[in-house]
Amino acid sequence: MKRSEIIIRIPNTMLNLIKNDLRRPHDFAFERIGFIGSRHKVLSTGTTIIFMTDYFPVPDNQYINDPDVGARINSTAIRESLQRIIDHKIGVFHTHYHTFSANSPEFSFTDMKDNPEIIKSFGYADKKQVHGMIVLGNSEMNALVKIPGESELRQVTRIIGVGYPMTISIPAKTIERTSKKRYDRQSFLGKNAQLVISQVRVCIVGLGGGGSHIVQQLAHLGIKNYTIFDYDKVDETNLNRLIGAGLIDVTNGTKKVDVARTIIESLHKDANIKIVDDNWMNTPANLQECDVVFGCVDSYIARRDLESECRRYMIPLIDIGMDVHDGYENEAPSMAGQIILSIPGEPCMHCLGFLTEPNLAREAAKYGAAGGRPQVVWANGVLASQTVGIFVDLITGWSGKTVIMPYYSFDGNSGILMPHPRLKYTSNTCEHYTLKNVGLPVFKKV
Repeated sequence: MKRSEIIIRIPNTMLNLIKNDLRRPHDFAFERIGFIGSRHKVLSTGTTIIFMTDYFPVPDNQYINDPDVGARINSTAIRESLQRIIDHKIGVFHTHYHTFSANSPEFSFTDMKDNPEIIKSFGYADKKQVHGMIVLGNSEMNALVKIPGESELRQVTRIIGVGYPMTISIPAKTIERTSKKRYDRQSFLGKNAQLVISQVRVCIVGLGGGGSHIVQQLAHLGIKNYTIFDYDKVDETNLNRLIGAGLIDVTNGTKKVDVARTIIESLHKDANIKIVDDNWMNTPANLQECDVVFGCVDSYIARRDLESECRRYMIPLIDIGMDVHDGYENEAPSMAGQIILSIPGEPCMHCLGFLTEPNLAREAAKYGAAGGRPQVVWANGVLASQTVGIFVDLITGWSGKTVIMPYYSFDGNSGILMPHPRLKYTSNTCEHYTLKNVGLPVFKKV
């Protein structure tokens, strides 16, 4: 029986802070130790999501001079962590850095001898929390966790550094069964890029004009793990833009999710596809366990709700959309679109001026109806292709860029896709969603 997944999500800003602290030299210790505060949620799918929310460095005077190990800390450091668990009802992870690790770092003999006892003591302080140990390497991470009710430490499935680019570590590496020859021409994406591509789980909300293009391109790219949401069936009006659909699907009333599944399985017989022919809000756990979400929805309100959920569960969201507006007098209609990359900790759609109270209010006055908006296959294709390109760079970092471009505008009349002018006036931080407000809402008496 396959064991449930355990996924750790940590903001890249925090990850960099931790690495910088652990790299500092100490007067006598060969390495440093720190503790990371966490919250967690067990989803209805069985997956456990762990959110790293705080970092607590160990002061210099709490180290013991022991030349036989890389670092040893005294009882005061442990007691302070125990007190944090009791006071704040959080999980705590013991962490340190292996500078000699080229790939996925492994726990040393000393780590496996001493650290499990520390983790066990954390469980005595609060047995309802997930506690563990995480070792950082130069490019990847590894972690073992103690799940409430279980006696042994468990290996995590994935550790996600949330930011641009993402840091995706897969400690329990499996043999890549896909033919290397098949993806030889995209090997420039990086040494472990194809492994990451084959293991990452993507969610696509909406499988119409834009979403169907995205599904097709992701399948060709080598994505194997999907969660797809759409409750519509194919009708004749979809055939001008819905990739993979044909006349027989109109006759049979084929569901859009089944069209997407056919495209994926034509390229990957071993694909892991979760099909949800319903609104994502009715089964949110299926979205919450994904690593990246593609939003292909029609309305401002739907975008607001989807972004809010992704922010709460520390998931990057890539939004895609287009519309055609009537021209004035003898002018041609105006075709416009956008791509927005919403990363927790970075500017959101409100910050970027795309979601505003006036446009949300106008839409709400129409009961949230998006209406029958004009769509054409080529404009959706342009936006979807750029969206997939942004996604690939997000998960592999192949381009070497360190500054994100979160907002693109598309002028379909001229065929130009460019950074949105509003970026000049946008702050680099988000005031609407804080990184500490993740996971299940916590209700407090006031």
